[in-house]
Amino acid sequence: MTISAAASLNSAFTSLAEQFEAEHPDIEIKVNFGGSGALAEQIAAGAPVDAFASASTATMDQISNFVESPKTFARNQLIVIAPAANTGQVKDYQSIQKVSTVMCAESAPCGAAAQKFLSEAGMAANIVSLEPDVKSVVKKVITDEADAGVVYVTDANAAGTAVVAFPIPPEVNVTTDYQIALIKDSSAQSDAQEFLDFLLGPTGVDVLQSEGFMSP
Repeated sequence: MTISAAASLNSAFTSLAEQFEAEHPDIEIKVNFGGSGALAEQIAAGAPVDAFASASTATMDQISNFVESPKTFARNQLIVIAPAANTGQVKDYQSIQKVSTVMCAESAPCGAAAQKFLSEAGMAANIVSLEPDVKSVVKKVITDEADAGVVYVTDANAAGTAVVAFPIPPEVNVTTDYQIALIKDSSAQSDAQEFLDFLLGPTGVDVLQSEGFMSP
């Protein structure tokens, strides 16, 4: 069974896949991580995928003809990160107006959310690079290719001590809903449905919350 999942789900879905396989030794899961927009395009082009987990409802809507009954399973918010050494001397989320900043391209949900946040805050970031997915943003920050990045809270948590994080106030922050759906022409629908039920059950909720995701 193949699942295409948003890059920001990497840690959570890797853990969930391992736990699911342990409980279902007859089912093997391959998870393909990437930007939600790019994954949706692959599905529309006929990629052999059985389930799709998107970091936004808008991306799921774009391929509504290819999926069945999307379900919201988690929520996420944005945060600003800087490398652990903080050589750019980032002081707060507003520092991205001056220091070199990376964020996702707008075609990815993390980029669309970042642009909405900038609009809500009435800010213009000093953007030096737009990345295809949130993991690429984190990597550029950790490797000191930028002074700051706009990522999801869960990605800041996953990066641990490699970054320092600066919260974005609730009044200008953006919340994104994560959805999962079965692919209509999947050849492994029953297996995919079992994983979906597992994700929506107690184990899935526990893993997602431990990664910093909010309940839908």
